[in-house]
Amino acid sequence: MAYWKCNSCGAEVPDFDVAHVCSVHVTNTDNPVDFPKVPEKPKMWELGVMIHGYRLKQTCSACPEQYDVFDDLGQQVAYFRLRHGGFRVDVPDCGGETIYTANPEGDGIFTREERVRYLTEAVLAVQEYYINRRWDKEDPWL
Repeated sequence: MAYWKCNSCGAEVPDFDVAHVCSVHVTNTDNPVDFPKVPEKPKMWELGVMIHGYRLKQTCSACPEQYDVFDDLGQQVAYFRLRHGGFRVDVPDCGGETIYTANPEGDGIFTREERVRYLTEAVLAVQEYYINRRWDKEDPWL
């Protein structure tokens, strides 16, 4: 097995370890060296919520409650917004084609009981939109 030597900390590291991060903090009075800290992994709530393979990133929590929606490639595919009792889904972004509307009880924010229901219904509408759009373009019989 081949090794390489880290220039920062002097550690002998196997060749396959291309993501080596110096975790040792070394202080030498002649040559002080501060190694960067290993970045923390983001918390689950910072990443957004996954529903049926789509990631919902909340961009505003109330008045309006709104989400940007991303596919597995990280591309924005939809925008969800609840304001004044009206919930709508635009594709691919705010101001695009509105493909789903509903009137939940919440005014500018969902109640706890309705959030999962309406967000899931909205994701299903996004899936249906993109599936049908794909078939509409490729199959002259539909």
